[in-house]
Amino acid sequence: KWRRYLGKTGGLVAAFMMLISPIMLFYGRYVREDPYAIFSGVLMLYVVLRYLETGRPRYLYLLAVALVLHFIDKETAFMYSAELLLFLGLYFIFRITRRGWDNLSAYRGFIMALIVGILLLGSGAAIGLANRQSATLSAGEVASPANPGSPTSPLQAPASASPAIVLILLGVLAIAAAAYFLLRGYTWQRIKQERSFDMLILAGTLVLPMLTPFPINALQQQLGVPIPTTASEVQALTPNGVLIVGLFVAAAFAISIVVGMFWNRNWWKYALAFWVPFTVFYTTIFTNTDGFFTGIVGSLGYWLVQQGVQRGSQPWYYYILIQIPVYEFLPAIGAIVAFILALRRRAAFAAQSEAARASLQLADGPIADGPITAEASFAAFSVAGEKMPWLTYHLTWPLILFAGWGIGHLLDTTDWHQLRQQKVLLVLADVFIFFTSFAACLIALLGTTPPFQGKTLDQLQATTAFLLPAVVAVASGAALVYLLRNWTGRQVSRAFVLTFFGLLTVLTIRTAFRASYINYDNAMEYLVYAHASTA
Repeated sequence: KWRRYLGKTGGLVAAFMMLISPIMLFYGRYVREDPYAIFSGVLMLYVVLRYLETGRPRYLYLLAVALVLHFIDKETAFMYSAELLLFLGLYFIFRITRRGWDNLSAYRGFIMALIVGILLLGSGAAIGLANRQSATLSAGEVASPANPGSPTSPLQAPASASPAIVLILLGVLAIAAAAYFLLRGYTWQRIKQERSFDMLILAGTLVLPMLTPFPINALQQQLGVPIPTTASEVQALTPNGVLIVGLFVAAAFAISIVVGMFWNRNWWKYALAFWVPFTVFYTTIFTNTDGFFTGIVGSLGYWLVQQGVQRGSQPWYYYILIQIPVYEFLPAIGAIVAFILALRRRAAFAAQSEAARASLQLADGPIADGPITAEASFAAFSVAGEKMPWLTYHLTWPLILFAGWGIGHLLDTTDWHQLRQQKVLLVLADVFIFFTSFAACLIALLGTTPPFQGKTLDQLQATTAFLLPAVVAVASGAALVYLLRNWTGRQVSRAFVLTFFGLLTVLTIRTAFRASYINYDNAMEYLVYAHASTA
């Protein structure tokens, strides 16, 4: 099915990259919830693309199923849901701002209110993140919401939280004003025709009840009610606490029902596809009724407490400058190449006639927007207080899908018939020899024992370790110049790029094998974080 968006070759490339991925291989061997969460994420993305293409209601059911599977598996569902809403919101705005509006003053009001709302919400979120406390715990410690006086207590709302709350409330009002101008200038009937709006409303109304910890946490000092995260804490709530938490949850459900039914009379069917499995699993098949409330309030509430704790105490660049470059360099570089190709295809797409664009829009549009998922994932997990190596799992698969599309596009658009006539296999083999021998020269030259330093046995061995690959590099380089004498610049660049990715593939396989089967219990391996050691 992914061949529809990645291409046949791109789908095979992405599948192979998932197979050899060091992160996926290492943590896929553990009894962890992350592989199941990734399945939910991939299913969610596929369902979104299919509904944008076809508009069939069955994909709305599948979207509800994909969301609930993730929520009953892991709290990363909140990040995935935020990324989904971000993508759908941007796509919706992109669509409606390129359509004709009957009321130009309403259009200008919508744009201005939207910009102001985004700036206010972003400023409020930035102030809240900047002022969160920075107490840290080890990987095995957690904050305890039940004991406010203990060293591992939940974070108390800082005094500087008020400006953030005010900015966020003003931002919400500005977004509400933008919605008013949208209804006035674009009309409700035209809004309902946008498929991205369907999924935006569905996902938003399904997730809304589980966001009640946000207002409870923001008003915790005024309400005096802790967020219950376990069954014992639910039972320990005072009648006043039960009333306050219940009112917030009931209000969220009421808003979801009203908005959902106003949008689509079949909303209740999609809601059942979400809430029935949610209730069954969170209550452990109706044997733990408190589990429903810990799922509604406790899941997000627990992680709001943990944000300031910053368990693991990793820096903000932990993923983008450590985990990904060390282990997932192949999909990272492949995603960069894919991004460049996507920009070029966008430019070519814009130059097409209206009819040609209509025929290519669904095939080229969604995958060209793929960087949104990867960039949003990096931003969300980098900002999150807790940073752990296994969470890199959730950053890897978007890169792999996007890189698979890009590398597959390179392979599909290469004229292999002409290259075969120009001895492409011999050239690729020569390029491989040149790169490896040249790399060996650099390693020998920059190592702890440089060549040409003396006549001792170690010094002579170092000189030999440099001279042999140097001779091979010069010979293979000369042969390469001779073989490429009749090649065009495009053919040369394709051959070098594909050979480069071939080398990265070999290094990735080596990295995955060493991490999973040799250093699997060695703390020097960055993926080994909370393991027992045989030493």
